[in-house]
Amino acid sequence: MTKTKSISAFCNICDKQVEVIVPADLAEDRESYPFGYVDVHGDPQHALMLFLDYHLNVRDARSYSDVKIAREKNREIQVLNRMTELEALNAIYNDPLRYEIYKNLRNGPLKDDELFKIMSEMQDFSQAEFNLLLIPLIRAGLIQFNFLKNTFHEVYYLVGDFIVFRIPSKLTDKYLSTNEKFLQYHSEYKKSVKQFLTIYKTRVTDDPGFLLREMQMGMSILSDFKYQKLFYELRKKPLTMEQILEFAEEEIVNKLLSNRYLRKIETKPEPHYVIFTDVKLKRFIPKYLVNIVMDKMERKQINQEIAITQLDHLYNASID
Repeated sequence: MTKTKSISAFCNICDKQVEVIVPADLAEDRESYPFGYVDVHGDPQHALMLFLDYHLNVRDARSYSDVKIAREKNREIQVLNRMTELEALNAIYNDPLRYEIYKNLRNGPLKDDELFKIMSEMQDFSQAEFNLLLIPLIRAGLIQFNFLKNTFHEVYYLVGDFIVFRIPSKLTDKYLSTNEKFLQYHSEYKKSVKQFLTIYKTRVTDDPGFLLREMQMGMSILSDFKYQKLFYELRKKPLTMEQILEFAEEEIVNKLLSNRYLRKIETKPEPHYVIFTDVKLKRFIPKYLVNIVMDKMERKQINQEIAITQLDHLYNASID
């Protein structure tokens, strides 16, 4: 006989605690937690979406009068849980709500009520969708959370961080410096790249808005096939616009040119295009939180339990 477990959860439509029977091994081999589980019950039938952790504890529950909507939400969760690391990181920087969660946790751990208060000021935020917002941050290994002792409050902690930054294109530089057709353009190209990156480093440091736009664009280049294909081809050799448009949309090309990821070289009889700056992703442990946490504890903005838990997470964190 298959082993089962009884889970108790409150259903708003039934207006009472209900018992949900699930397979005892339901949580095994999940890619991330909490995961979604839909229970259909009642008369008329309706659905209860449960968000369960590894031990099958209920982290959240949402009731849906329309069973179809609940199942669609569950499919959405499954898609999010199959994200690659790059797709998850891209989803954080290119979604205002997810980025707001991430941005605030970079300023220290937050209890659920504190985070909900911040998020409630954001347009389109729905507390019912909160767990969907968290999935990419969990998939990317950026956050962890746990309940405060002797309370019903969860606390969210940032345990990993990342940055995408521009770098010179070594392959383009090598190609221009060794190919007779392009050799005359190499010196000017290299000088322009150096000048641009000098200005770029200053703007990234001094202008948060510029940094955000750069991160969004960089993550798109790393995770979106439309950009990846173009960079893959251009890493082989310079191409004419006619060659580029055989596999890339004009809108994508123009966006990369205007943001100085690509550069036109005035070769004869027609110009060629090369990678001007490439992009690199770096993961790191957010050790900057140590000073933030100590300061917040001294100001009594967080208690000792939260501070110690955050420091433990940082100490135990690792970067693959």
